[in-house]
Amino acid sequence: MGHPLTRVFHIRAEQNGQPVPDLVELVLGKRRLVTLNDQTVLVSRNGREIPITARIHPIVDEANKVSGIVAVFSDASEKRQSQEGVRRLATIVECSEDAIISKSLDGVILSWNRGAERLYGYSAAEAIGQNIALVVPPDSRDELREMLQRIRRGERVEHCEVVLLRKDGVRFHALASISPLKNERGEVIGASSIIRDITERKRAEEAVWSLNRELQRRVTERTSELLASNRELEALAYSVSHDLRAPLRRISSFLTLLRKKTQSQLDALSQRYLNQALEASERTGVLLDELLQFSRLGRATFFGISAPSPR
Repeated sequence: MGHPLTRVFHIRAEQNGQPVPDLVELVLGKRRLVTLNDQTVLVSRNGREIPITARIHPIVDEANKVSGIVAVFSDASEKRQSQEGVRRLATIVECSEDAIISKSLDGVILSWNRGAERLYGYSAAEAIGQNIALVVPPDSRDELREMLQRIRRGERVEHCEVVLLRKDGVRFHALASISPLKNERGEVIGASSIIRDITERKRAEEAVWSLNRELQRRVTERTSELLASNRELEALAYSVSHDLRAPLRRISSFLTLLRKKTQSQLDALSQRYLNQALEASERTGVLLDELLQFSRLGRATFFGISAPSPR
């Protein structure tokens, strides 16, 4: 049943990772101070469990007999929650696909998660203690120094595209977000970086840009070909309308003279044929005039050539 003092409180405790079945008996047996960490739980009368830390020591009388114990309990709920939060955060960081790195203001690497190992090819043992310049190409180190200066001023660097270096010497494109790390007094003591590999995205973007450039080149070529064809057609239309105009006028003039001289000598059918020929020549003349005007207009509008005013 244990010592009668155990009826005063109910504690479920662990000592060095092992359960303590009877806390009071432990104290009385050791006859000295017993300190318990936050793995100890105080169970209230309503069954609520409260994480605590405890310092328990026996009360020894003048005859060197234990007459009781003194227990000092401290509520460790907030501490337990904080530790749980830290453990969850550490798990998230460790399991992240992104590289999550912390470093000092001098650029010395302080932490290196599995994502960083996969991304850069360096193990944590190889990277921690090295300068972050280890993974920065020589031609990008001025940019690195500028970023660290911004961190010293307490600024954040968000979604910055950078070029970094793997262990095998291969460069890759990455998206970096860097935040200052501060101590309890609010002083900046380092930086935390989240690095995401965007090499495939950059390749896809470059493929799209390459395709756009090729399409633009083809459009330019086809447009040039089309403009050249249009110029040839316009030149042909101008030449045809201009060259045919003079002979058509002669035909029309001769038909007019013929009608005047033979009007009284021709029968009705012959006169109708002659009139139809004159009408056709006049319509053809109108069409040639319009074609000539159109060709002049097209040359003036699309190619900057001043067309003569139509007659």
